[in-house]
Amino acid sequence: MTDVTEITKFLTPSLCEDAGIIIINIGDQTLDLGAMNLAYSKVKNVIYEIENKFGLKVNLKQITSLEWETWFENTHPLSVETI
Repeated sequence: MTDVTEITKFLTPSLCEDAGIIIINIGDQTLDLGAMNLAYSKVKNVIYEIENKFGLKVNLKQITSLEWETWFENTHPLSVETI
């Protein structure tokens, strides 16, 4: 069983903003993430850490900057840059 709280603690607003990723869905054995740049080294590092730390299979989907901005504004009203 996946500990959603621990995963969301790991995927901090700062980390998501820095890597350009969003959380799409957290399942029992999978985590669906959206990323603006699938080949970005920070995205690859986050995936590696999640798969090793939480034992989840990460599914990655290409998203637009508009999708990322909309998700981020709805999920984290204060951007890291604002803080």
